[in-house]
Amino acid sequence: MKKFTLKQVEDYLTNRISGITVIDVSIEFPAKQAAFQIEGEYVYYLFEDQNGVYSLTDGKQETKVVEEPEQTEAQFLNEVIRIILDEA
Repeated sequence: MKKFTLKQVEDYLTNRISGITVIDVSIEFPAKQAAFQIEGEYVYYLFEDQNGVYSLTDGKQETKVVEEPEQTEAQFLNEVIRIILDEA
């Protein structure tokens, strides 16, 4: 899967879920390639590890979903959306 930009993540998620904000918090997580905080009713983090694998965690950093190698960008983000909406 290609690397997400903040703008891509923000646009994709905010076009499908109202009332959320996406923030680049990579500076707070130096061990990660990329880190995005998704704020809404709850807080989530979308991380990219050093191997380029994305994962979604909740505010307590408990893993909710990890990217599968065969997933497309849209499939993974749709899974992220499903989790956020199911827990709202």
